[in-house]
Amino acid sequence: MNQPSYLFTRVSSERYVFVSSGKQEIEKAVEFTAMEIPRYYNIGFGDQLPNGTLDDTVGSNNGDIIKVLATVVKIIVSFLSELPDATIFFVGSSSDRTRLYRRILRNYYYVFSNEYLITALVLSDGNLEEVSFDPSSAIDYHAFFVRKNT
Repeated sequence: MNQPSYLFTRVSSERYVFVSSGKQEIEKAVEFTAMEIPRYYNIGFGDQLPNGTLDDTVGSNNGDIIKVLATVVKIIVSFLSELPDATIFFVGSSSDRTRLYRRILRNYYYVFSNEYLITALVLSDGNLEEVSFDPSSAIDYHAFFVRKNT
């Protein structure tokens, strides 16, 4: 993703912060949380609240969504460069956000797919099943996984 991004700081092994400078300055945080499956991490992203918690439901509408998302992508790349056997799991906090993530993956798939394997969860016969992400498909993906190609 060759879009401008913000500088970010790694404040712990699983948390990164940066400032969105659109209509106002908003501190953002990206946090990786280990899941029950070894080497799987859920990524959370949103506004960092004054008490240090992360609000991933707020719509900041700060006018810089492309730059913010490019920063999140660079943080994922940084995280996976340090933990190359990790798998990142992500889903939007709403169906609209999940669709936004699907559009980003579709638009930049050929940039990402050389270095990263992208898969997704789909509903099949009442069960969630992991399938290869297809950027040309109209499938309703429920969540996504990103890992380095081996």
